[in-house]
Amino acid sequence: MSRNEEGVFRAALKLSGSGYITVKSRDFSSTLLDKASSTATVGVFLPAIPVNPYYKGTVELYADCPSSNLNSVYLGQVRPTRLPNNAYRTVCFAHPSSAKALSATSHRDLSFKLAVNSPTSGVVLDRLVILP
Repeated sequence: MSRNEEGVFRAALKLSGSGYITVKSRDFSSTLLDKASSTATVGVFLPAIPVNPYYKGTVELYADCPSSNLNSVYLGQVRPTRLPNNAYRTVCFAHPSSAKALSATSHRDLSFKLAVNSPTSGVVLDRLVILP
């Protein structure tokens, strides 16, 4: 368990390694996107001591829906260079219209994937929020 955005030890996910690491959500119904906001957010905690203070890596968001022949649809990237170390911050991704269009028909295999490319081990992710 890792310290989550509220400061308690619960369901936050600590990445144990550096480099390119992906984390995939469980599959869910695309009809849930009917109520989706225009942005997605995720809490990011950066370790106290960065390897390089000028490059803290990237956080990217992708969507997968195999039944729609959509694989690794790029939804955006955040560079946490200006985020403070040893603290949680919420980062935002704008949904492109292609992701929102998935709700037009029902698919049960929609998922999101976060890709973290970090030179430092110990990045923590918490609460990917798609709905308002």
